[in-house]
Amino acid sequence: MEFLPELDRVSLSLVGKGVGPAILIEIEKPDELVVGVPQQQRQISQMEENKFVAAMKMFVDRVVVGLSVCPYMNFVDAAPAGLEDFSIEPAQVAYRVCGFSEVCHVLSSFWNCVCELLATEDAISSTVLVLPLAGDGGDGIDPLGRFGAISELISRSLCLYQGDAIFELLHFHPQYDRQLIFPADLPAHGHIPPLGYLRPMLRFDGRLEEADSFSDREIYLSNFQRRSPVPAVAIKRISMLDAATAKDPSGGLVELVLENGEPAPSSGIPTYSRNAVKLALEGEESLIAALEEEIAVAKG
Repeated sequence: MEFLPELDRVSLSLVGKGVGPAILIEIEKPDELVVGVPQQQRQISQMEENKFVAAMKMFVDRVVVGLSVCPYMNFVDAAPAGLEDFSIEPAQVAYRVCGFSEVCHVLSSFWNCVCELLATEDAISSTVLVLPLAGDGGDGIDPLGRFGAISELISRSLCLYQGDAIFELLHFHPQYDRQLIFPADLPAHGHIPPLGYLRPMLRFDGRLEEADSFSDREIYLSNFQRRSPVPAVAIKRISMLDAATAKDPSGGLVELVLENGEPAPSSGIPTYSRNAVKLALEGEESLIAALEEEIAVAKG
């Protein structure tokens, strides 16, 4: 609530005696004098949408496809690849844009994307919902903190309706920092593993040299697999994840032993280990330069 002050304006009540029940939703008019309360933004133009989508596609092409962050995505507009033996054919990757800043608009756009995916089982494989104004919470609101709150709300709403059994989420932001996502030392739905998991993951994956030689800063570069030019959430079908796990069972759920000796159920270890190595070898200067180029495209 610290980062989503507009939710204070929303009240819900259950009504209906004999008829109904029904939910009454009431929203107060925003007080323009209250610091930190975002005003409803204008809807961005089609030209602006095109810029944001173009920038996001540059990121997907560079990181997701080019660095093989997702080993089953070879093209920006179609996925997955290499899972045909498991009856998963490539289909369109849809790009959608939410042109408002208020979290209610963001949630509405997210659930519209979920409904579209449910209604187009074979035509669309996954959706990238671009949220260019999601970090705009008004004066005094930290954009990255707001992103963390919005991503948590999106993930919680999906899990509440057991949608996490159907869809996987991936959250992106230009300043993505896993250490600033709550909880920092435990898994968070839609986010990369806590950075403290990465050295144990490297060791589990047999990458002992990298686990011992990488500096903390090199481990930190794993954040760049989610540092996109604009905030976004990718919605992927769990059926693709299940097929990928069937093809490579090493990516399934295992018990990882953390550096403090505590067990931690984890999945996707080969992918996250490989990504940690690739991003560390790519180097911080190169990663920052490429991201800045994509941000420039988004800003036009």
